[in-house]
This record gives sequence, structure tokens and C-alpha cells, in this order.
Amino acid sequence: MTDQTDQNKHRISLYVSHTMYVKMCESSESQAVVVNRALEQYFSPPETLANDTQTQPENDHLHNDYLLQSARITDLTAKLEVKDVKFSELQDQIKAKDDLIKVNEAHHLNRIEDLKNNIYLLDNQLRTKDDQIEKLNENMHKQAVHIQSLIQENSKLNAKLLPENTEPKKPWWQFW
Repeated sequence: MTDQTDQNKHRISLYVSHTMYVKMCESSESQAVVVNRALEQYFSPPETLANDTQTQPENDHLHNDYLLQSARITDLTAKLEVKDVKFSELQDQIKAKDDLIKVNEAHHLNRIEDLKNNIYLLDNQLRTKDDQIEKLNENMHKQAVHIQSLIQENSKLNAKLLPENTEPKKPWWQFW
């Protein structure tokens, strides 16, 4: 008979609060019975509990179930508080990182503006230099044209100033 009932059961291990453990040890029932009753109580529909007329041991069982549930609620509340603390710490970390990102973003935006201003200034300087080079090229071209016209005039004047050779050419053997 034991083998059949053991086949329909599964082994579990669990942690309970110290107060629940002490109360289970003080009760006259085994820990397995107490845990099974608590689980049955937990999963049983609420109507069956309200309609049943119970004897004193069953009332003790309900009281033990109530204590188990209270301990479970206390444990869950403690875990929830720990998680709330961790959550608030994470929120603080996120806020600090957001602030750092905003500061870095503002710094980067200022740097971008400075670089834009530098580019604008360099572009203006480049345009000014281009204009100066263009004017110098125009002046140089005008000077080249002017020099060329002066050379032409000078060659015309030189041609007029040099006397034309009117005497006949002497043969080469006559030097005087």
C-alpha cells in the first residue's frame, strides 16, 4: 500500500520562516502533513471552506494554515521591500546617467557650435584670399599688357632713332 501512495506523490523541498518551522515542530503532526494541508488549503476553492463544519483539530489545521499564509505574506512583503529598494537604487542610477548624458550632450553641442564658427571664419578667410588672388591676377595681367605695349612702343622708337645705313656696303677686304 505504501508503494502505491508513494508513486502518486512527488518530493519537494522548500524554505519556511523560522517562526513557521518552530510552530510545525511544536504541532503534533509531521511536517509533511502540515505542508500538505497548507497546500490543500491554498488550492481549495473558498466556498468549501465556508460551508464545511469543522471540528477542533480542523480548526487547528486552519489556524496553522493561516499562520503559514501569514508567514508567506510576510516573506513576500520583505522580498517586495528589498526589490523596491533595488528598484529605487536603479532609478537613481538611471537618473545620474541621464544627467551625465545631458551634460556630455551639452558639451558636445557647444563643441559643435565652436567648430561651426571656426569653419565659418575659415571659409570667410578663404573667400577673402581668393578675392585677393583674383585681384592680384588681374593687376598682374594689366601690368603684363602695359609692359608689352611699352616694349612695342620702345622698339618703334628705337627703330626711328637708329640711322639708316645709306652708304653702300664695302667689300670685306676693305676695312678703311
